[in-house]
Amino acid sequence: MTCGDKDAEYEKAQNATASGEGESYEMIADADFNYDEATANEPIPYHYEHLVVEGDTYEGAYNDKMLFGMSIPKELRSKNDDDQAAYHEDVDQVNDATLTIEVTFLDGSTETHHYKLKTGKIFVPSDENGYLQWDNLTRFVTSEEESYTYGYLMEKID
Repeated sequence: MTCGDKDAEYEKAQNATASGEGESYEMIADADFNYDEATANEPIPYHYEHLVVEGDTYEGAYNDKMLFGMSIPKELRSKNDDDQAAYHEDVDQVNDATLTIEVTFLDGSTETHHYKLKTGKIFVPSDENGYLQWDNLTRFVTSEEESYTYGYLMEKID
């Protein structure tokens, strides 16, 4: 869930975090350690992730603004003291997993597709002005490239 400063869900997430009820909310900031907000060309895309789905399925009405992510239960999370290594280990738990998406249309017909998940360093391209294109993540980095994020890409199986 991405929330703006004046958004009710953002306020709810901030209040839950401040009151100690933040168990289901986690603040995410997509910036590296050298990021300087005062001199940066782009603001940090702060957002809260709110995990509302437990188990391995989600059922709901289509919303083209809704973003989905995955989380692993606390007991399966990495115990590594290095935050970056721990994050990579957590993400790698879904490597080679198969994601099944089934859509039911208003006429009652269904369509099912399967995707294979692969994890690793994903290349983040930039445009002619140097802005990173987070909506254009399509491949893993090559040995010469340095601009990346760690995560997973999906390959359609059928």
